[in-house]
Amino acid sequence: MPQYRIHGHLIESDITLPEPTVTAASAAELCIARGRDREIPILAPERVQLRYVSDNRIRYEGEVIDGGWAIQVPGLVRFETDGTSMIGFAAPAAPDGALELLLAGTALSFLFTVRGEFVLHASAVTFDDRCIAFVGESGQGKTTLATLASASGGEFFADDVLRLGFSSCITAYRGASEARLRKPASALGLSVDSPARTTIDDRTSIALQRAQRETARLAAVVVPRLWPDCDAVAVRRLASVDAFPLLLDAPRIVGWSEAAILTHEFEAITALISTVPVLEVDVPWGLPPAPSLAAEITGRVLEAIDGEGNPQAMTG
Repeated sequence: MPQYRIHGHLIESDITLPEPTVTAASAAELCIARGRDREIPILAPERVQLRYVSDNRIRYEGEVIDGGWAIQVPGLVRFETDGTSMIGFAAPAAPDGALELLLAGTALSFLFTVRGEFVLHASAVTFDDRCIAFVGESGQGKTTLATLASASGGEFFADDVLRLGFSSCITAYRGASEARLRKPASALGLSVDSPARTTIDDRTSIALQRAQRETARLAAVVVPRLWPDCDAVAVRRLASVDAFPLLLDAPRIVGWSEAAILTHEFEAITALISTVPVLEVDVPWGLPPAPSLAAEITGRVLEAIDGEGNPQAMTG
C-alpha cells in the first residue's frame, strides 16, 4: 500500500491521501484499509460517545466498539479503529471521494485523539523553526490567512489539522500540503503554479510548496477576526483567562461525552496557553485582500512573539 509521512506518523493507506507518497525502510505506524460498502445509519442514542451537530445536521458521531472506536457521518462514511489500524467504509450512495475527504481531516484527527494525542482545528505556516497556528471554526479565515502568509515569506505547514506534541516546548507536526479554500486563489490575489481542483464539498484545493521540516516549535496561536470595516491590523495578546474559553472549542474533533478524552483535552489546552502566546488579531478584510496584508499580519505576530513593542495592543 502507498505510504505517507504526515502529522509526525508514517501511515500506510489504500485510501488515497492528497499528499506525496514516500518509500520508507521502516514499517508503518498506522495502517488504513478500505472495507466493503455498507449502509451507515444514525447511531442509537445510548451508543453515542461523540456527536457534533451544525445547522441541524449531524456532521459526525462516534461510539465505542469491540477493540476500539468508530466515527461516522450517517449515510456517508464510517471509520473503525483499534488505535493502530483503521478501516473505512462508504455507504452505497456516497459520492466518489467521500472516504478520501473525510479520512484526510475528520477520521485522522479522530484516530489521533483516541490514541491520546492532541489535535488543533488549525491551519499553520512556519518561519524558520517557528510555527504560527491560525485557529477557528470553519469560515473564520484560518486556511486563507495561512495560505496568504505562505505566499509572503512563510512555508505552508498544515491545513485544518495540526497535531501537537508536549514536552519542554510544544511541537507542531507537519500536516497537509494542500489548502482547501472557500474562494478561488485568484480571488485572494494569489498566483499558483499548480492546478486547482474542486473537492466534493465545493472547496478549491490548491497544492502549495510543502514545508521542508517535519516538525517546528509552536510559537503562537492566532485567533483571527475578519472585519470589513476595520482600518488596520491589530494584535492583542490574550491573558490566560481570556484565551482558555476561546480554545475550548479549538480541538479538531468536538462534541465528546467521553470523560477521559475531555480531561486530556482540558489538560492539553491548559498546557498550551501557559506555554505559547495566544494572539487575537483584527484583520481588515475584503476581496481581494490588500497586497501587503499577509506581510503586515505576520510581521505584527512575529513582533508580538519576540516581545517587541506592546503585544497587549499592537496596531499598524
